Amino acid sequence: MFENTVVDKKKKALFCVAAVVCAMALPRGAEARKVADKDGGPKKELLGNVAGVSREPSQVAFKDGAAFIDQWLKAAQSFEDYSFNYKQTVYKSNGSTITESGKLDFKRPHLLRIQELTGPKAGSVAVLQADGQVRGHMGGGLKFFVATLSPDSGMLKSINGWPMVKTDFISLAQAVQGYIKEGNPSKVSETPITVADHPNKVYDWYESRADGSPYKHALFDPTTMQPIEWWDYVQGKLFAHSTWTNFQPNQGLTDKTFTIKGGT
Repeated sequence: MFENTVVDKKKKALFCVAAVVCAMALPRGAEARKVADKDGGPKKELLGNVAGVSREPSQVAFKDGAAFIDQWLKAAQSFEDYSFNYKQTVYKSNGSTITESGKLDFKRPHLLRIQELTGPKAGSVAVLQADGQVRGHMGGGLKFFVATLSPDSGMLKSINGWPMVKTDFISLAQAVQGYIKEGNPSKVSETPITVADHPNKVYDWYESRADGSPYKHALFDPTTMQPIEWWDYVQGKLFAHSTWTNFQPNQGLTDKTFTIKGGT
């Protein structure tokens, strides 16, 4: 249902705004280099400049990562609200890339507001409201045309194919729990480690397929227990890379924030 019939022609483009956060992706990508993990895990990827991970995996002790993901979920559920900035790059099979950035606001139990700041749909906004409906608009002059869609609409997909309504950290952690139960083993560094391009130590977590090929890779802030950088692979090839910065929990966000106009 649309408030203006002009928007009907634009609705498929509108919700590319959901291109946010999550690197829990689906199809193809650019190839990643691998080295053997000599410390008892599946093969571990070194991604050069894309990953920013310059140390050898053999220098780090890893343990089973399933319990760590449970800790991630518990920590994510402890926040009443939070905001962060995101940037995501998707590596297409033809060698080209798509990059966008924006801001996400979250409030329990499940309110979301996503604004795309740069990228193909800069200025677009999508909001998952308290009534369970998603409302949004494109940038520029089209910001005056607001659309309303159900959360399961196929139009609410990010550039990596992930649903906009599952881009919060609770939903992401639950998705990873599902991947582990499906038989994809994961490992995590026993302690926070030093990684290139990160001023503070981080937990290094990765998940592989049953054949040992890379599937997911993430760095976690040991203070918040939330991810700050994420890589996703399809058939052993890099597909998407995301970063989350400026994480601000428990700000006292009001329901007014989760409207098209926003506010505190």
